[in-house]
Amino acid sequence: MRGTITDLLTARPVPEASVGLYRLTDTVGVRRGQPYYLTRADTKGNFELNFIKSGPYNLYAWVDKNNNGRFDEGEKIAYQAAPLVLTDTTRAQALLLTRPDRLPPRRTSIETSASVVRLHFNEGLRTLSLVPLANATPAATAAVGEAVLLSEQNRTALLYHTPALGDGRYLLTTADSTGNTARDTLNVRFPVPTSTARKAVPPAGTTVEGNPRAVFRQGQVKFRFPAPVRLAAGQPVGTLTEDSVKRRP
Repeated sequence: MRGTITDLLTARPVPEASVGLYRLTDTVGVRRGQPYYLTRADTKGNFELNFIKSGPYNLYAWVDKNNNGRFDEGEKIAYQAAPLVLTDTTRAQALLLTRPDRLPPRRTSIETSASVVRLHFNEGLRTLSLVPLANATPAATAAVGEAVLLSEQNRTALLYHTPALGDGRYLLTTADSTGNTARDTLNVRFPVPTSTARKAVPPAGTTVEGNPRAVFRQGQVKFRFPAPVRLAAGQPVGTLTEDSVKRRP
């Protein structure tokens, strides 16, 4: 098996990086033991492994600063996300070396209104959970989860004001794409609008995306709701009532 190792940031070949194959059936991993096959790249970042037994392997490359034959924290690393099934026709592998991301997601700002709280993060989130500290029962946690929505490439969390999600203290748990996790206590407050604000801002209603008069040509009409709606199994989403018997789309 042949391949090349390139630094992700500089796009330059990485000379003399260690390359290891770990058998998929072994419990030894890149952080806990020596690879089953080990070699080093040349001065141009090219590597070659010979006399390999066919089978599935995990492929890693790293800059072995202390020359102990395995990856240690702080060293740059590259790997293939999926295991490789090595045969005589396995193609060359291109590995991109980078420093592992160990920083958890960080909340950068918060915006509050009477109906929704917006939490902004420095990176896209893979998961987000909100657990009420006052009543952390499974039913209460599930009801709160239904009022939370990720948007803007998962960089913003929308917390909608519902009977289940109101003012109070919550345990906020977030995780990014690499599995780094952050936990924090979040004080949620939905400010009560003044009487002047209630008069100035009309209540938001359902809006229609596209041209509703072209429904038969488009084949569908999309409705956007100002807040998440709960769908009941076996029940229609809503009822459309024609407001005119003289003019049709």
